[in-house]
Amino acid sequence: MANPLRYNISNWFQLTECRSNTSADLYITVKQVIDDGSHRLTGIVIQVQHNQYGTLFACMVNADGTLLVKDEHSEIIWEFTTDDITKILETFGFYVTFHINQHLSGDQISYLITLSELGFDKLRKLLVFYSNTKKYSEFLVAFNVDKCPQWIKNDYTCGAKEFVEALQYSGAMNLTDLKQTKGFDWTWLTYVANIDDIIEDNGQGE
Repeated sequence: MANPLRYNISNWFQLTECRSNTSADLYITVKQVIDDGSHRLTGIVIQVQHNQYGTLFACMVNADGTLLVKDEHSEIIWEFTTDDITKILETFGFYVTFHINQHLSGDQISYLITLSELGFDKLRKLLVFYSNTKKYSEFLVAFNVDKCPQWIKNDYTCGAKEFVEALQYSGAMNLTDLKQTKGFDWTWLTYVANIDDIIEDNGQGE
């Protein structure tokens, strides 16, 4: 498994788009349980399914309702943590990290919408190696994954020549020194982000 599939998600429903590295027969389903007004149960059910063996793992998050018993001391309903779930998913070959996008300002979302309209679908901080100085520089870039497929890997570092060519042939855009870019907070960007997902997560999707 030289280059396993890895995913960064910002909500549980995006798990259905993730593929296992161990078997094409494994897949994930996510279902929202909606209260019918009786206050019996609400939450999100996550299941790992196999075409032959059926349900191999299931859990519920954000759960509440009279069907569930709270801890008598803390009044909390016990459930798996995010780390618990992602570790279990990894045992089935789903390499997933969960990152909730912070609420971004309307101006920053408008900025991301513009990048999406320009044809860029991903956003990341990228380390570029300069062989003449033997040093790395970090850039904030928007890119098109079809033109820069290697950049989807969170730990990928590219050379200066590759970086310049991506900029020249419209595969990427260097946002680092743009005045508008500097007006926004990018500390939350610790992974390769899907621009449209960020827009949707912040209530600006279609």
